[in-house]
Amino acid sequence: MSSTPPVRKTTRYIVKARGQAVDDSFRLVGERVIEASATGCLLACDREVKRGQRLLLSFQVPATGLWFDTEAEVVRVVAGQREGDPGYCAGLAFRDFDREARLALGLDLRDHPRLAAQRSPKERLRMLALADC
Repeated sequence: MSSTPPVRKTTRYIVKARGQAVDDSFRLVGERVIEASATGCLLACDREVKRGQRLLLSFQVPATGLWFDTEAEVVRVVAGQREGDPGYCAGLAFRDFDREARLALGLDLRDHPRLAAQRSPKERLRMLALADC
Protein backbone atom coordinates (compact mmCIF):
# COMPACT_ATOMS: atom_id res chain seq x y z
CA MET A 1 0.00 0.00 0.00
CA SER A 2 1.49 3.32 -1.08
CA SER A 3 1.59 6.35 1.19
CA THR A 4 2.02 8.71 -1.77
CA PRO A 5 -0.78 11.30 -1.89
CA PRO A 6 -2.92 11.31 -5.05
CA VAL A 7 -1.72 13.66 -7.78
CA ARG A 8 -4.21 16.34 -8.82
CA LYS A 9 -4.61 16.37 -12.61
CA THR A 10 -6.26 19.77 -12.97
CA THR A 11 -5.61 23.15 -11.41
CA ARG A 12 -8.18 24.49 -8.97
CA TYR A 13 -9.22 28.13 -8.99
CA ILE A 14 -11.00 30.35 -6.48
CA VAL A 15 -14.17 31.48 -8.22
CA LYS A 16 -16.92 32.48 -5.77
CA ALA A 17 -19.53 31.79 -8.45
CA ARG A 18 -23.31 31.87 -8.09
CA GLY A 19 -25.51 29.07 -9.31
CA GLN A 20 -27.77 26.29 -8.10
CA ALA A 21 -27.29 22.66 -7.21
CA VAL A 22 -30.39 20.53 -6.69
CA ASP A 23 -30.87 16.91 -5.68
CA ASP A 24 -32.98 14.30 -7.48
CA SER A 25 -36.12 15.73 -5.83
CA PHE A 26 -35.16 19.21 -7.10
CA ARG A 27 -34.53 20.48 -3.55
CA LEU A 28 -31.92 23.23 -3.43
CA VAL A 29 -28.63 21.95 -1.98
CA GLY A 30 -26.41 25.01 -2.48
CA GLU A 31 -25.98 28.24 -4.42
CA ARG A 32 -22.26 29.09 -4.10
CA VAL A 33 -19.34 27.49 -5.93
CA ILE A 34 -16.21 28.38 -3.94
CA GLU A 35 -13.55 26.64 -6.04
CA ALA A 36 -13.64 25.08 -9.48
CA SER A 37 -11.51 23.20 -11.98
CA ALA A 38 -12.30 21.77 -15.40
CA THR A 39 -13.33 18.49 -13.74
CA GLY A 40 -15.17 19.50 -10.56
CA CYS A 41 -15.88 22.09 -7.90
CA LEU A 42 -16.34 22.79 -4.20
CA LEU A 43 -19.93 23.74 -3.41
CA ALA A 44 -21.02 25.49 -0.20
CA CYS A 45 -24.04 23.44 0.93
CA ASP A 46 -27.17 24.51 2.75
CA ARG A 47 -28.48 20.93 2.93
CA GLU A 48 -26.78 17.70 3.98
CA VAL A 49 -25.29 15.56 1.22
CA LYS A 50 -23.75 12.09 1.06
CA ARG A 51 -20.82 10.69 -0.92
CA GLY A 52 -22.05 9.18 -4.17
CA GLN A 53 -25.14 11.41 -4.31
CA ARG A 54 -25.92 12.89 -7.75
CA LEU A 55 -26.80 16.57 -8.14
CA LEU A 56 -27.80 18.80 -11.05
CA LEU A 57 -25.52 21.84 -11.09
CA SER A 58 -25.79 25.11 -12.97
CA PHE A 59 -23.30 27.92 -12.30
CA GLN A 60 -21.96 31.08 -13.90
CA VAL A 61 -18.26 31.92 -14.09
CA PRO A 62 -17.95 35.58 -13.03
CA ALA A 63 -15.10 36.53 -15.39
CA THR A 64 -16.95 35.68 -18.60
CA GLY A 65 -20.59 35.39 -17.57
CA LEU A 66 -20.87 31.96 -19.24
CA TRP A 67 -23.22 29.43 -17.65
CA PHE A 68 -22.31 25.77 -17.24
CA ASP A 69 -24.83 22.98 -16.64
CA THR A 70 -23.86 19.46 -15.64
CA GLU A 71 -24.69 16.48 -13.51
CA ALA A 72 -22.24 16.15 -10.63
CA GLU A 73 -21.42 13.48 -8.07
CA VAL A 74 -20.52 14.19 -4.44
CA VAL A 75 -17.02 12.74 -4.02
CA ARG A 76 -16.08 14.45 -0.75
CA VAL A 77 -17.92 16.07 2.14
CA VAL A 78 -16.23 18.82 4.16
CA ALA A 79 -18.01 18.93 7.52
CA GLY A 80 -16.75 22.42 8.33
CA GLN A 81 -15.61 21.41 11.81
CA ARG A 82 -11.85 21.91 11.42
CA GLU A 83 -10.30 25.32 11.90
CA GLY A 84 -9.93 26.90 8.48
CA ASP A 85 -12.67 24.86 6.76
CA PRO A 86 -14.85 27.08 4.56
CA GLY A 87 -18.01 25.63 6.17
CA TYR A 88 -20.16 22.66 5.21
CA CYS A 89 -19.23 21.89 1.59
CA ALA A 90 -19.29 19.14 -1.00
CA GLY A 91 -16.52 18.30 -3.41
CA LEU A 92 -18.27 17.56 -6.71
CA ALA A 93 -16.95 15.69 -9.75
CA PHE A 94 -18.60 16.71 -13.00
CA ARG A 95 -20.37 13.89 -14.86
CA ASP A 96 -21.83 14.10 -18.38
CA PHE A 97 -19.79 17.27 -18.95
CA ASP A 98 -18.83 17.28 -22.62
CA ARG A 99 -15.32 17.99 -23.84
CA GLU A 100 -16.19 21.43 -25.28
CA ALA A 101 -17.76 22.60 -22.02
CA ARG A 102 -14.79 21.29 -20.03
CA LEU A 103 -12.38 23.14 -22.32
CA ALA A 104 -14.43 26.37 -22.18
CA LEU A 105 -14.57 26.21 -18.38
CA GLY A 106 -10.84 25.56 -18.14
CA LEU A 107 -10.15 28.62 -20.30
CA ASP A 108 -12.57 30.80 -18.31
CA LEU A 109 -11.02 29.81 -15.00
CA ARG A 110 -7.54 30.99 -16.00
CA ASP A 111 -8.53 34.59 -15.12
CA HIS A 112 -9.14 33.58 -11.48
CA PRO A 113 -6.62 33.10 -8.66
CA ARG A 114 -5.14 29.61 -8.48
CA LEU A 115 -5.58 27.59 -5.34
CA ALA A 116 -2.25 25.93 -4.59
CA ALA A 117 -2.38 22.24 -3.75
CA GLN A 118 -1.65 20.96 -0.25
CA ARG A 119 -2.64 24.13 1.61
CA SER A 120 -3.44 23.88 5.26
CA PRO A 121 -7.10 24.61 6.11
CA LYS A 122 -6.05 27.96 7.69
CA GLU A 123 -4.11 29.01 4.57
CA ARG A 124 -6.98 27.93 2.32
CA LEU A 125 -9.43 30.11 4.27
CA ARG A 126 -7.00 33.04 4.08
CA MET A 127 -6.71 32.62 0.30
CA LEU A 128 -10.51 32.54 -0.08
CA ALA A 129 -10.83 35.72 1.98
CA LEU A 130 -8.16 37.52 -0.05
CA ALA A 131 -9.59 36.55 -3.45
CA ASP A 132 -11.21 39.46 -5.15
CA CYS A 133 -13.46 37.78 -7.67
